[in-house]
Amino acid sequence: MNGDYGDGLAILPRFAITSISGLMRKCKLIFLMRYPPERIWQHIQHDYRFRIGAFEGAGPEESVSIGMLIDSGWLDYYMAFGNYSSILDRWLASFPAESCLVGFTENMRSCERESLGKVISHLGVNDSDGLVDAPQDSPGLVADVRMPADVRAYLEAATAGPIADLQALLQTRLGVSLPGCWLKQALPKPGTPESVPPHQADQKLMSFLDRRLKNGSLPTHIEAHYLGFNMSMYRGRFHAFTCGLGEFDLHSAPGAQ
Repeated sequence: MNGDYGDGLAILPRFAITSISGLMRKCKLIFLMRYPPERIWQHIQHDYRFRIGAFEGAGPEESVSIGMLIDSGWLDYYMAFGNYSSILDRWLASFPAESCLVGFTENMRSCERESLGKVISHLGVNDSDGLVDAPQDSPGLVADVRMPADVRAYLEAATAGPIADLQALLQTRLGVSLPGCWLKQALPKPGTPESVPPHQADQKLMSFLDRRLKNGSLPTHIEAHYLGFNMSMYRGRFHAFTCGLGEFDLHSAPGAQ
């Protein structure tokens, strides 16, 4: 799993995670997290660059503001990927805590070899090839555009409670703590989660995943060699092309715009 940009696997609804657990009970989970406001802003930038999601149909010079994000109806979608406490709570309901390794991108940048060693150890891999000691080439995640002040203020206020909940969850269930840079400002006490029936929470997550599937900037592979065709979805349309056709540019396919 990846808490960074747009991984639909991370926000799967509870019933889907239960199904995965039934099929792969002994699988190991690795969940990487980035400071939520920065993670959410990176996701927003991606969609802005490709004019998808909240920015489908936006003009070339249209700027990003918290008002337009709220008006677009997409802000909850972006926020869902940064609500790590809810994500981990769903996965830990179906998998034992010892199967899950959490990491933080901020720590990985400064301690790459140590972080990679933890991942290899967690997976039970024999590092006979010396992966941990191999030279690392990690450019890091750098925002292309500085986050507007109004967006930063909103995201920091909106994520303060979930971050506090995450700190409590990590300490109680996994015995780890958030990076110091996340805690540079005093966190509020964990809030009391709203009582939302599981089926309603799942319906909301399915809606988020449906949006991602229909508005993704890259084609989503559906099935290979189905009755002689390869099947893909791109921006809400299914495309079938003959097996053996080779490279096919769905961006120029009819209806791709």
